[in-house]
Amino acid sequence: MDDLIDLNEFNIDEQAAIDAMFEEELLTYIEAKMKAKRYIKTCEMVIESYERKIEKAKERVDDIEERTKLMMYSTIRKNIEDGIITKESVSENDKCYIYSIPSAKFIIIKPEPIVEDEKMLGEWMVTNQVFFTDHDGNIDLKKIREECQVVNGEVVFKETGLIVDGMSISDERLEIKLLKGGK
Repeated sequence: MDDLIDLNEFNIDEQAAIDAMFEEELLTYIEAKMKAKRYIKTCEMVIESYERKIEKAKERVDDIEERTKLMMYSTIRKNIEDGIITKESVSENDKCYIYSIPSAKFIIIKPEPIVEDEKMLGEWMVTNQVFFTDHDGNIDLKKIREECQVVNGEVVFKETGLIVDGMSISDERLEIKLLKGGK
């Protein structure tokens, strides 16, 4: 019976003490892990709440900006038409009108040609032997802007006066540039 282990030789109390220590450590670990998971989940929920609040605040700012721009655009346009804002106080170039006050520049971007229907534009180019394309055959808006103009709400080829099919114009829009220090 040499092969058999004598159970009396083992100190069960020592092993039980080690096992009890492991149990306590596992309970401490599980408790800490649960607290950490709860803390993380709480933080994630608070972050989601703040992200929603931030998004709503951004939407409010965008809405206020859009309403302000529309009001300013309408006021500037009306006062130019009524002669209150004189044409001399508005500078103009090919792309925009600029009206300045001490703290800002109001830039009214002129309508410009935009491609509405590429297929229709392609057919127009073939029919009229006018090609607004780059070296790769892609539609080149720069060429269109150089060779076309907006007349009575239509995109017209300057050379012939023909209305360009497949094109429309963008809306006139206002951009505001605030100047640092009112300069």
